[in-house]
Amino acid sequence: MATTVLISTLTYFGIWRLFLLFAEQNKEIVKQIAFAILFIPSVFFWGSGILKDSYTLSAICWLMVAVYYVVIKKKRIVFHLIVFLISVYVLIAIKPYIFFAAFGGIIIMVVHYFIRDVRNKVLKYTVLPILIVFFVLGGIYTMLNVGNTIGGWYSSVDKIVEKAYITQQDLKQEYYGGNRFDIGSFDPTIGGILSKAQPAITAGLFRPFVWESRNPVMLLSGLENIIYLFLFLYILLLSFMALFNLGFNYMLKTAFDNSLVVFSLVFSIMFAFMVGLTTANFGALVRYKIPLIPFFLSALFIIISRFNKQRAKNIID
Repeated sequence: MATTVLISTLTYFGIWRLFLLFAEQNKEIVKQIAFAILFIPSVFFWGSGILKDSYTLSAICWLMVAVYYVVIKKKRIVFHLIVFLISVYVLIAIKPYIFFAAFGGIIIMVVHYFIRDVRNKVLKYTVLPILIVFFVLGGIYTMLNVGNTIGGWYSSVDKIVEKAYITQQDLKQEYYGGNRFDIGSFDPTIGGILSKAQPAITAGLFRPFVWESRNPVMLLSGLENIIYLFLFLYILLLSFMALFNLGFNYMLKTAFDNSLVVFSLVFSIMFAFMVGLTTANFGALVRYKIPLIPFFLSALFIIISRFNKQRAKNIID
């Protein structure tokens, strides 16, 4: 009992630090941010105790905080570099796929941050695309090298794809009980897994649905997923309204002009794809998906807040 309390307390610091960062950058919606990061029942339930999920959840929170402070805020750089390295080590040691999803989000966030305020159109549309390609290719190269260092199933793209296929097939077996779901069969190739992107991402973000719940834990997760789905559909509605009334650039800038949102969405979608692709059991899905929930839900609240703020400003003008 004492060990559980101690570990829960230590790992909670990462979640709390993430909340402080998001709240500081979005002061007008602190209550919504608190709900998204601190008070989601499934995150609280699975993200506490002595399970691996506690360590990885805390690590991904600290990783985001460290990157933001080093790249964007440029404060306490040495401390946050140490935090970054520790977080990377924890993620790679326990669940490397979380690091891969986070690394993709970091690359896109850094590129977004540096090009966001560029006003020179010549620079923006000539030199910057080359830099973007350089960053992306460099990120892919780094990820592959990390995979080679880890070894095993992560040593090559083909082995990662094969691992995803084997894991998904295993979780379909009868000995996991009746909480199975199926996104459909796919070949263990890059093309095969990409063909399942839509159902995999949908499963990772929004399933189990309420009617798929067969026990109280899954029912609770199903109710949470209703909130995520409702907010997501509401954002789609706001986006279409902004697109038709004010144009594509306005819609894009309003929704994605925040570095935290960019990271959160990229990480959430990549992570949801990985989890949804390799998981065929709702019991496992509910637990595996918790690292994305604080980021995804916070991003939804921030985007809605920005749309509402811009709409109110346009009405006044």
